[in-house]
Amino acid sequence: MLALEDLDGDGIRDIAVGDSWYDGPLGSEGRVQLHSGAAGAGIGSFDGLAADDAIGYVILPVLDTDGDGCNDLAISIPVYRDLANQAFDGRVRDVRGCPAFASSYGL
Repeated sequence: MLALEDLDGDGIRDIAVGDSWYDGPLGSEGRVQLHSGAAGAGIGSFDGLAADDAIGYVILPVLDTDGDGCNDLAISIPVYRDLANQAFDGRVRDVRGCPAFASSYGL
């Protein structure tokens, strides 16, 4: 679990919970759930895109990467597999905070 900067724009820090071995329909793809720091309600989630992706093994707040004045979030996908060449090369997913996040989730 990780306390973050305010992602949804309500002025209160939000919470990300990573479960890198969440076993969904793809098989151990992992899941990251985002919760409102104000109410604790779910405000978003991200699942891995392939079996064994292990998304959410590391979750880090990062400085404002898109220039909107809000800090963002980096989510690791350490076992990301490029299905075209079967290479395991890993990825980082950037989740934009505040206006971009809120508009993505209808907040």
